[in-house]
Amino acid sequence: MFLQQRIAELSNQIKGQGNPDVKIPPMQNLLMAALKNEWETALLTSHWVTNETNADFRICLARLAGDEARHFSLIENRLKEIGGNKNEEELNKRTPLFHYLFKQTTTFDRAVTGPYAREALAVMRNEVFLEHCQKIKDMATIEIYETIQKDEAHHHQLGRLLLGDLIKTPQDYENAKTKITEVLNVIDEIQEMAVMKMGICRLPGC
Repeated sequence: MFLQQRIAELSNQIKGQGNPDVKIPPMQNLLMAALKNEWETALLTSHWVTNETNADFRICLARLAGDEARHFSLIENRLKEIGGNKNEEELNKRTPLFHYLFKQTTTFDRAVTGPYAREALAVMRNEVFLEHCQKIKDMATIEIYETIQKDEAHHHQLGRLLLGDLIKTPQDYENAKTKITEVLNVIDEIQEMAVMKMGICRLPGC
């Protein structure tokens, strides 16, 4: 409930509401942003796999890394179809969110901030992006993102199930709320910068 409430607060920013100067970038730009998200998530989860101590979570992370890599290929192919190409220089710039998540070392903190919180936001961002695709009748991109969206929802559910085992006390719950707040604050700053400073909205998730 706490996570969903916070994400709902971010949704207006993601939709660009309340900013008269907001603009929706061309599809090539949106898909390039999506590529970067998938790339960073694949890199992050691959890193976590190498030193995660919880065997069940390690398997989940390996699944996530593979899914994100597949999403990257789907989006890259679609980007090429509409005349775009991935920007290698941009892909290899790490975002503040990546740096924050990279520093998470415990199973608990990783599960909260990654599959649970970040993937929940990805689902919502992709819903907004899909609405945009439907409005402009981009059926090819819709088909891709319907597939991606199923995976992202599954990733979030994996995080939810894992936390069901990890949260055992009221203090654990408070610790989870703290980590959710931290990661969403980082995301909020990134999204606010995109919408308020550059006037960009409807960016897909990962």
